[in-house]
Amino acid sequence: MNQLSELDKQINLCLNESKEAQDLQEKLMELIQRRQQLLHEIAALPTVDPIEWQQALQRTEAIVAAMSVKQSEMKSQLKQINHGQRSVKLYNKFR
Repeated sequence: MNQLSELDKQINLCLNESKEAQDLQEKLMELIQRRQQLLHEIAALPTVDPIEWQQALQRTEAIVAAMSVKQSEMKSQLKQINHGQRSVKLYNKFR
């Protein structure tokens, strides 16, 4: 469970850093895949502390919410970039 907690901290740190979208996506995918594998390993253990498992589930919900917020931010940035590109194309058209 300590590994899972540490991985969750890395995911949250990654989500809170302002990085390029491509770098962020690659790093997040790697961390999320490791987290998923670790959750499967923990779930397969014969004895799992129910309190720790509940905390892990709560962190999962928090991570999903943070990822949703980050996705919305990135969509907004992409809209601004696309608008700027269209404006430049229109400007160049009349030059």
